Amino acid sequence: MAPKILAIPHYGLGMNWTNFSSRNKILARTIFYRDNPLPEYIVGMSGFAQPWPEYSNRLKIYRSYYNGEIKIWGFSGDPARLNPPVIERRETPIHRPTENELVFVEGGEFQIGDARMIGREDERPAHNVRLTYDFHIGKYPVTCLEYSRFCQETGAEEPEGEYFPRIRKPVVYVSWIDAIAYCNWLSEREGLPPAYDRFGNLLDAVGSRTSDIDRVAGYRLPTEAEWEYAARGGNKSGDYIFAGSDEFDEVAWCFENSFDISQIVGLKSPNELGLYDMSGNVWEWCSDSSDSYRDDLEINPYEETGQLKALRGGSIREDAGGVTVTAREHAQRLYINFAVGFRIAKTAPVKEGER
Repeated sequence: MAPKILAIPHYGLGMNWTNFSSRNKILARTIFYRDNPLPEYIVGMSGFAQPWPEYSNRLKIYRSYYNGEIKIWGFSGDPARLNPPVIERRETPIHRPTENELVFVEGGEFQIGDARMIGREDERPAHNVRLTYDFHIGKYPVTCLEYSRFCQETGAEEPEGEYFPRIRKPVVYVSWIDAIAYCNWLSEREGLPPAYDRFGNLLDAVGSRTSDIDRVAGYRLPTEAEWEYAARGGNKSGDYIFAGSDEFDEVAWCFENSFDISQIVGLKSPNELGLYDMSGNVWEWCSDSSDSYRDDLEINPYEETGQLKALRGGSIREDAGGVTVTAREHAQRLYINFAVGFRIAKTAPVKEGER
């Protein structure tokens, strides 16, 4: 595709760039090109400025999405005018997820929780967990497009909120009950036994109630232990603070870089396993209930009891400290929120003679 020449109109900010914030936001929805009379619409656009008078050469407009690419434009000079020549341009391909794409995770032993002592108290004590089975986990959070097909086929109510039609964003405003219903529907589509009964209890491959997560054959939500193990990169872990990096802006969407707006999946870098959006963007439901950590080795943990279900990963509502691989939250099964979604998981089939 031939490069386009961006014509940037004057931005009337209606305010002076004085020392009241280092995160002033510029919003625009339409851009015009010199060689095309028709406008194109920006999915997300924002600007940063340093407080007066130190703003020179520090402004950038970014995340201008179109035609399958991200265009990043850099500017210098007075940010109140925004009309100097372009001094930098980078193009990064957007990762386009295929439907319900899974990543294989080999089992192993790891340390769960906040050993660095930088998180909240409920992230401690750090302790060892051993997963004796392999599993698959969603490469991305479930998107609005994927969830809309479930709604169309089952008659389930579409989520509330302005974000639902935006098909490549994570689906939000879904409860834990909604999420497990999606998992059961996906299992049925693929000829697998359901992972949950109508009360939310786990079912094994023959339909009997179980608490052994490795005996569940259908699609389900990941356990807390599976989620953190995968977020850390499994047995390829680099022991990062965030999922794939010690720098949050490389891998995570949080309040500092999203301004409380959920983002298209797959725009940040993946972690060591090739998983996207494990840090930030939206909180993700886990299958098990939230419980206090104990300072003991756990093998294939699954917390069945308790009314509060675990949420992992952090979201656009948190600062960077709230989107680490150890960040935890919990909520009632019917809780919905604009920053809560989910991703799917599935126990890998046991090879002949291994059980």
